[in-house]
Amino acid sequence: MWNGLWDGFQKYEVKWESGVKIPRVDRAMKVWSDSSVKEVKWSKKDDGGLKAEILLDLFIRVEGGEDKRDIELTQEVTVIAEPFAPEFAKNITEFDKIVVEGRIDGISILKDKILVQGRVLFQPEVNRPSIASPPFANLSGTILHGEGLVPARDVVIRVCDEKEELVIGTLTDRQGHFSVSRVLPGRYRIEVLGDKGNMASKDIIVEPGADIKIDMSIEDKDDGGWLMFCASPGRIGYIKRNGQSFDPPLDRQWIRRMKGFILASPVTSGERVYVCTITGDGGEIISLFSRDGSVSWERNERDEIFATPVMSRNVEISGSCRDVLYVATLGRKVYNEYTPGSVMALDALNGTLLWKIDRLGYMYSSPLLIKNISIGSKKKDILCVVTYAEKGLFGLVEGGVHAFDTMTGEPIWQEPQIGLGNIFSSPAYSDGLIYVASQQGVVYAFDVVTGQKRWIKSINGSIIATPSVLQGKVYIGAIGANNGFSKQASGVGIVTLDAFTGDELWNFKIGDVVTTPAIDGEKIYFTSVSKEFHGLRLSGTAFAFDIANGKKVWGTALEDILASPALVGERLVMAGVKGELFLLNSINGEKLWSTDMGGPILASPAISGESIFIASGRRIAAFGRKDYIQKGIEEDYRETKIELLRFATNLSLRLPKKLISPLFDLLMRSGILR
Repeated sequence: MWNGLWDGFQKYEVKWESGVKIPRVDRAMKVWSDSSVKEVKWSKKDDGGLKAEILLDLFIRVEGGEDKRDIELTQEVTVIAEPFAPEFAKNITEFDKIVVEGRIDGISILKDKILVQGRVLFQPEVNRPSIASPPFANLSGTILHGEGLVPARDVVIRVCDEKEELVIGTLTDRQGHFSVSRVLPGRYRIEVLGDKGNMASKDIIVEPGADIKIDMSIEDKDDGGWLMFCASPGRIGYIKRNGQSFDPPLDRQWIRRMKGFILASPVTSGERVYVCTITGDGGEIISLFSRDGSVSWERNERDEIFATPVMSRNVEISGSCRDVLYVATLGRKVYNEYTPGSVMALDALNGTLLWKIDRLGYMYSSPLLIKNISIGSKKKDILCVVTYAEKGLFGLVEGGVHAFDTMTGEPIWQEPQIGLGNIFSSPAYSDGLIYVASQQGVVYAFDVVTGQKRWIKSINGSIIATPSVLQGKVYIGAIGANNGFSKQASGVGIVTLDAFTGDELWNFKIGDVVTTPAIDGEKIYFTSVSKEFHGLRLSGTAFAFDIANGKKVWGTALEDILASPALVGERLVMAGVKGELFLLNSINGEKLWSTDMGGPILASPAISGESIFIASGRRIAAFGRKDYIQKGIEEDYRETKIELLRFATNLSLRLPKKLISPLFDLLMRSGILR
């Protein structure tokens, strides 16, 4: 509003229109006045608004009345016009005629006091702008969410004066940018108000004509939990936090054995850790206390669960607010065929079923939670899930994308997007768009409100890794175009697309990438399978690349990795397929610490509070600094060769055909059968 107000003022000239009141003078008197504006001076009011001191050349004539007096006066007077308080600015919607009350006091005529009351008129004068502009300054900057450096979209920016009263307000755009022009010199406080009631502020001094850049971040009110796969809707796997609590040496807090094998990454919220397993007759959903690994509740399902669940706090369902765990299942095997899986909402406190969508499809990927989306006149949280189907495996059509209301399970879109190929990876979200990638190497962007396609992009490779999206770019890990892991030393690597157009920006041809990268806003971290697949020993490499220029920062040799990394401050957590957990320095790639979990690690690590949670085989464990932990349950043991062989065989029967051969080969040759 202020920007438009000032733009309008630059096209207006000041005129004076007066009426005269003369105390103790007969009403029959006739009063004429005329005036011309000689000068306009701007200054700042105590309440943060502006006032204009307008110097008038004023002529007044009074005739008639009982006194039969004719009074004529020509005098320069000053009127103080104060139209520029914030309340006034909010009400200005048209600039055809802006009326501002002013007052002239102190003109003495004879022995009577003449009070001349008038109005300052800002009238159109396109070719003659005559208002003198004060020495304005300009403010601009970028607001980011502290957890993950995600752009803070549509958050309120308040510019307050020294009395903490609002002077100017605006909103950030889809990239978290804001700009405020025509700010008077002075001391101000910039306040950022997030949609969760979180707030950040910064005090600044504005010099005349300055162009000030202000970059700030707002910390989420959450407890730092890992609420979904790769932590955030953008799937960047990053928490901006002081990583000191993960400086080595790390110690195991607790380790707990489950009934089934764990393929889905754990998620954390507050004092709970949630993990899903695959058992011999279906799957389990277990809630553990993060402090010691003891079981809070567990729920048996006939469906097998490959997908990482997602947590949402304070969801209003049936008139009460509660934390909700959303789970998507693969399905279950009936007479050598799988029945489609379901999506369900569970009370995170006790595991009670709140709602369920039966037989939606076959879901390998983690659901996506998108909060505070405007649907019509209401704000809603959206649960997005993608289904996988391969012709010849289940005899079904290709995969699709669905969106549901998190409160009720009702569809957000009238029609889901289907026929998208084979979708093994999870969806990602940023700035109004949902991103989905298929094994056929096709990347889709969908409008979050309507579900309509915004753009489609094909790349030269196959995609099983979940895309990451941050600050207007989509990062996609890809493998060889033969839809299996490449047997060549150089694979597709990382492809970077413009998030709003799908145009390819640059790529890193550094080997096959099967994991979701982690991004901190400056560098991208990922692993690749860089040697021949059928060599004597498989090996992989962890990389860091500068996202600004695409240059490699460092590379560190590791074992092959199928779990996506997690990044906390400057500590990079990675897990090898044969069971080794690594801690790397994200600045230089130095290996700081490692431990052997004694079983295959296929699920990505999760971070919460001062702990790293990692699943290996049929166990889940928590690690942290010794001075931050209290010992919990210990059920440590190594998986036997028979158990690992049974696990690898059962896994190969449940994977899509195009992934069975390379993944099974990877499991068998990477050393898990020791």
